[in-house]
Formats: sequence, structure tokens, C-alpha cells
Amino acid sequence: MPARFRAQRSSRLKRRASRRCQALAGYLQRITGVAIDARDFADISVPLHLLMRFRVYDERGMTLAEGRDIESIREQWGDSARAAFSRRADTELTREDVNEFDIDIPEAVVGEGGLTAYPALVDLGDAVALRVFERSTKQIRASRRRRATPAPRAA
Repeated sequence: MPARFRAQRSSRLKRRASRRCQALAGYLQRITGVAIDARDFADISVPLHLLMRFRVYDERGMTLAEGRDIESIREQWGDSARAAFSRRADTELTREDVNEFDIDIPEAVVGEGGLTAYPALVDLGDAVALRVFERSTKQIRASRRRRATPAPRAA
């Protein structure tokens, strides 16, 4: 991972930790009436046994990766997971160059293995594609994205 991305990730993690500390301090102050500052938590570290452990399994249930650092697991397995998701997503729903609609587009589809897929129309200029995404946020982004160059108008 390039140093720039590591620095951005580190900065994001610090901001999240800061927000969690602020929320915890606010909550404890509300329930106890004692003035607590988020900086009071700065030197506290969570014991290793309390940190979440993540595992990546294959379709046979064999462990492919395991650890406490979700970001490194995502780096290592993200592309493979997306490819597996694409293979398992509802292929009958995915269509390219759609010019007319003969189906209702569901907000989400639950496929094999309990995977939830999020279909969205993607602008191709002179047509649209119906594609499936692994996250609703990607679905929303894809459906809102417009082609940079307008499609030529029919004469």
C-alpha cells in the first residue's frame, strides 16, 4: 500500500477513534454527572483479547485469512471477494444495453448463500445497463452517476 494511502487511512482511524472517545465521554458525563473529557481516554489501550477477530472462509468452509486488522484482510482479499460476489449475484437480473423495461427493479436481491445484491441502472449514454452491486452505497452512487459526455441526440 502506498504511503499516501497509509497516511490517509491512519488519519481516518484517528478521527473515528476521536469521535468514539467524544461520544463515550459525553455519555458517561450524562449518566454520572462527572465532567469527563475525551482526552481522558487517550492513553488507554484495548487488551488484545477484546479486539475483534476476522476470518475469511472459502465455499468449503476452509479458513483463507484470519486476523485482527480488517484493513489488511480487505487489501489482501477484497478483489477476490468482489469477484466471488459477482459470480454469485443474480446473473439473470444483470443486463447490458437496456433500451426498454420489461421488469420491475427490486431495491435488493438476496441470492445464494444469503448474499444481498443491490441492482442499479447505470448510464451508458444511448442506453442503460442494469448492474448488481455488493453495497447499497455503490448502488446509489452508480445510479446517480451521469456520463461525462452527453449522448448524441437522434435527428
